[in-house]
Amino acid sequence: MLEKFIQATIITFLLHLILTVSSNSSIPSKGLPSLVEKPNAIAQLVKIMD
Repeated sequence: MLEKFIQATIITFLLHLILTVSSNSSIPSKGLPSLVEKPNAIAQLVKIMD
Protein backbone atom coordinates (compact mmCIF):
# COMPACT_ATOMS: atom_id res chain seq x y z
CA MET A 1 0.00 0.00 0.00
CA LEU A 2 2.75 2.44 0.96
CA GLU A 3 4.76 1.44 -2.11
CA LYS A 4 1.84 2.22 -4.43
CA PHE A 5 1.32 5.57 -2.71
CA ILE A 6 4.98 6.46 -3.18
CA GLN A 7 4.83 5.40 -6.85
CA ALA A 8 1.72 7.51 -7.42
CA THR A 9 3.38 10.49 -5.74
CA ILE A 10 6.49 10.19 -7.89
CA ILE A 11 4.47 9.78 -11.08
CA THR A 12 2.32 12.78 -10.21
CA PHE A 13 5.40 14.90 -9.54
CA LEU A 14 7.00 13.87 -12.84
CA LEU A 15 3.82 14.56 -14.80
CA HIS A 16 3.52 18.02 -13.26
CA LEU A 17 7.16 18.65 -14.10
CA ILE A 18 6.66 17.55 -17.72
CA LEU A 19 3.53 19.67 -18.08
CA THR A 20 5.33 22.69 -16.63
CA VAL A 21 8.23 22.32 -19.06
CA SER A 22 5.85 21.72 -21.96
CA SER A 23 3.75 24.78 -21.16
CA ASN A 24 6.89 26.95 -21.16
CA SER A 25 8.01 25.66 -24.55
CA SER A 26 6.63 26.48 -27.99
CA ILE A 27 4.14 23.57 -27.88
CA PRO A 28 0.65 24.98 -27.36
CA SER A 29 -0.73 23.74 -24.05
CA LYS A 30 -4.24 23.41 -25.52
CA GLY A 31 -3.09 20.30 -27.36
CA LEU A 32 -2.03 18.59 -24.14
CA PRO A 33 -4.65 16.68 -22.14
CA SER A 34 -5.23 18.11 -18.72
CA LEU A 35 -4.60 15.51 -16.03
CA VAL A 36 -6.62 17.58 -13.60
CA GLU A 37 -9.65 17.06 -15.83
CA LYS A 38 -8.80 13.39 -16.43
CA PRO A 39 -7.71 11.76 -13.15
CA ASN A 40 -8.21 8.31 -14.72
CA ALA A 41 -5.04 8.88 -16.74
CA ILE A 42 -3.02 8.88 -13.53
CA ALA A 43 -4.76 5.73 -12.31
CA GLN A 44 -3.99 3.97 -15.60
CA LEU A 45 -0.31 4.93 -15.35
CA VAL A 46 -0.15 3.55 -11.83
CA LYS A 47 -1.70 0.26 -13.05
CA ILE A 48 0.89 0.08 -15.84
CA MET A 49 3.69 0.42 -13.29
CA ASP A 50 2.50 -2.70 -11.41
